Amino acid sequence: LHVDGRTADLDYSGQDCVPSKAGETFDAGAPNVVCQPSCWARGSCGDGGDQSAKIAACPAAAATVGRQLVPGKQGCNAVADAAECCLYVDGRDDLHYNGQACIPAKPGLSFDPAADVVCQPSCWARGTCGDGGDQSAKIAACPAPAPAPARRSRPRPKFRCRSSSSSRWSRMHSRKTTASGSCTPTVSWSRSIA
Repeated sequence: LHVDGRTADLDYSGQDCVPSKAGETFDAGAPNVVCQPSCWARGSCGDGGDQSAKIAACPAAAATVGRQLVPGKQGCNAVADAAECCLYVDGRDDLHYNGQACIPAKPGLSFDPAADVVCQPSCWARGTCGDGGDQSAKIAACPAPAPAPARRSRPRPKFRCRSSSSSRWSRMHSRKTTASGSCTPTVSWSRSIA
């Protein structure tokens, strides 16, 4: 869901953040540290040592807003179209890959030229998990998500209900069920014909 934003520190900059397992913290020299850059927690950068056993999988649904799991519990590398790569997060159950954002290779490049792999989990392409080494130079940017539509103030819904004492419809501000019938949505006054 988050990446490390320390742009001045190339070891950490852009690294996926990983959570600790429930009830555990990372040994970081400070109390209650529950989130660290992936490479730090796995011991491939910084001085934390290998704390992989403490890493929890990111919840797939929240790992990357607007993305869905690669179907069939497959990995990002199963996505054959770089243009579709940014729509997914890795669907494997593997702790290192599950929930990782899928990232595409730049046009004309491949993360594995022998197999023409144009999509990989973020940590794999950056060399912090798996055996691909750092291939950051091949990573293409995903397009920015479309902004959410502006919220418009809508008028409060109105409902009309048949009154039990007359044949008229009345405009009401809340949904109510009368003894002679139930309400239906409307925005205007109307009169029933008996």
